Amino acid sequence: MEEANPFEEFFKRVMDLRETEQQPPKDQPPQDAPPPPPPKEPDGDKKVVLLLTSHAHSPPLLPPPNLKFDLRCVENPPKKLRDTQTGLSKQLREHLLGHTDFVSLLERAEGEIKAAIAEMDAVDANSSPEAETNEERALSVSVFCARGQHRSVAFVEELAKRAWKCDVRVAHRDLGKERRDKKGRDKGRDRGGFGIANGEE
Repeated sequence: MEEANPFEEFFKRVMDLRETEQQPPKDQPPQDAPPPPPPKEPDGDKKVVLLLTSHAHSPPLLPPPNLKFDLRCVENPPKKLRDTQTGLSKQLREHLLGHTDFVSLLERAEGEIKAAIAEMDAVDANSSPEAETNEERALSVSVFCARGQHRSVAFVEELAKRAWKCDVRVAHRDLGKERRDKKGRDKGRDRGGFGIANGEE
């Protein structure tokens, strides 16, 4: 029987050890393998647009909005302030922000709008790729008071300044329109009409 050569046995063990060290672990890809693809980014083509519109309670906003908030439950600013300022005025808005009913409604509106946006996002996440489009998705919010000059305008302006993760567009439908009498005639000269306004007086 031929005896084993100790040197050959040692050399074989060294070579086996080197092969083991050069092989990558089973849970890792080989060094020359291409890197894994990056995770897919969420679809950013669709955008939610928040439309905030102030107006008088009559006529109603058309087309019908997704959400409506009635500011007639909030106490009107003093007549002296209403006669010289609109809801764009910082002075009038600060007056309304000093009333808890105005602030409470503002916070409730913010919560309901954010919930509606989250629901829209959830529907899009569950939709099939074939249904995806690049069109904007609008969430229309109606804010109205008696004449659409003071409370509703101030409410929309303050609501637009809240933290939103979407585009916000503001419109004051009846800002600048004079009050009409029972026969539908203007009691004063019409100072304007529909418009978008974000400035302050």
